[in-house]
Amino acid sequence: MLCKLLNYTPLTLASNAIRQSHDNQNLSDSMGDLIGDKDRALIDRVGNKMKHSSTLEFLNYVWEIEMSTKTLLAFTRHRIGISMTIRSTRYTTQKNKGKHQVQDTDKTKDYLKRIMDIVNEAIEDGLNNDEISLLLPQGYIYKGQIQFNARSLQHFFKLRTKSDAHFQIRELAFNLFDSLPDSHKYLFEDIINNNIKGK
Repeated sequence: MLCKLLNYTPLTLASNAIRQSHDNQNLSDSMGDLIGDKDRALIDRVGNKMKHSSTLEFLNYVWEIEMSTKTLLAFTRHRIGISMTIRSTRYTTQKNKGKHQVQDTDKTKDYLKRIMDIVNEAIEDGLNNDEISLLLPQGYIYKGQIQFNARSLQHFFKLRTKSDAHFQIRELAFNLFDSLPDSHKYLFEDIINNNIKGK
């Protein structure tokens, strides 16, 4: 499934925000957008260890993704510090006849194929997009763009990388983490590692 990082803000926006409160920008060891070791440690200490995580809201990440209806519904529970635009079935269902995809499993593959055959038959019979969209299954794949700030992304990872999360949104959460720049992963690694270990 598509999970492509399109844009992200430099870590220096968070370190600068932290230094604003103490008016100590003169202690920064960053150069332009290149984060220095002291500033990198400062973000971790203040944003993660001291839990002043509002400073992490200055860091934003934008992805182009694909996800099933099931995953999209779970995504709607995350409302703070996240934005999303999803391809509209109202305008694209007939246009993409025969190209629709579903996220299935070995056990659901045959059922979803039959459902999508019905969807394609409805398109051929002339049903409009609004009517056809009512037939789309939970496994139907949507394409879209999402944006998280780092604070909200931490919360998303805390919930969605746990072993009891639905396997589709869990897979997406790990794909989001894997696509992050290596220099930003330290902000989230403790959460990911604790959930993998079941803590």
